[in-house]
Amino acid sequence: MHTFGLGDLRNERGIRVSSYHPQSEYSVMPMKTRTRVVASGLVLLVLGPMTQSCLRAEWYHHKLKPGMTVAEVFNAVDGWMMCNGHSRRPANDPYSLFWATSVSDGTYTIHSSGDEGERRINSREELIQSVQQQMSDGHTWHVGFIWFGHPRSSFLISFDVHGRVERVSDIAGND
Repeated sequence: MHTFGLGDLRNERGIRVSSYHPQSEYSVMPMKTRTRVVASGLVLLVLGPMTQSCLRAEWYHHKLKPGMTVAEVFNAVDGWMMCNGHSRRPANDPYSLFWATSVSDGTYTIHSSGDEGERRINSREELIQSVQQQMSDGHTWHVGFIWFGHPRSSFLISFDVHGRVERVSDIAGND
C-alpha cells in the first residue's frame, strides 16, 4: 500500500481504499453526514436558548428610532419580561418611577410610584395608556426593557420632555 497526498490511502493497483490514514499526522477521519447533522443539532439545541434573549433585544433595538412616541415604542417592542421607567426630578420634586412585568397569559402587572401595590392590566393598549399618563408630566424619562434568558439582555431608551425618543442605548447582557 502507498499513500499519495495527505491521508490518501491506495492499494497496489492505485485504487483508493480510505481517506483516513492513522499513521499520518495530517489525516482527519471523515465524519459521516448523519453524524454532522446530529452534532450540529445538539449544538443548536444547547446554544439556542442561551442566545434567544440577546437576539430578541437586538431585533427590537433596531426597530427604534429617534422621534418615536411612547405608544410607538411599546407597540414596536415585544417579548420583554420586565420594563421599568424613571424620571430624575429637581430636589424638591418626588422621584417618579414605574415597573411593569409581562405575564404569560398576555396580561401585565404595573407598579407606579405613589400607587399602593401592583395593578393588573389586561391588554397592551391599557398598559400604553398607563405608561403615557405616567410619562406626560413634562420631565425627561428613561425606560428600560429586559429580556430574561442567558444572558439577560436589556437596553435603555431616553425620552425627552415631549415623550419622544431621544436616544437608544447599546444592548447590555448580564449573566
